[in-house]
Amino acid sequence: MALALLQDHFLEIFPLSSRVYVVCRFLACTLNLAPSQGPSALRNELAAAKKAVEVLKGEKDHTQNKLEKLHAVLEKERAALRDVLSAARKAVDDLKVTSHCDI
Repeated sequence: MALALLQDHFLEIFPLSSRVYVVCRFLACTLNLAPSQGPSALRNELAAAKKAVEVLKGEKDHTQNKLEKLHAVLEKERAALRDVLSAARKAVDDLKVTSHCDI
């Protein structure tokens, strides 16, 4: 019963993530093993879980690299926008000075 609630809780938090669902199913299967299935079934489940964890770690690293690249691009764009804004402010200030001098 508690495992079903745990699984439902994970599915509420991550409704679009099939990988989280797979991890929940792994936990459910592992905890519901019959005694006759023995340690070999647990070893198989553990090996499958380790593989799933490695895949998830790889995806996390890949996503982190993409995020860092995105932040770098955004920082460059912000710097370029600051330069444009600074140039525009200077141009407006120059126009104000020249218009006051003409009067």
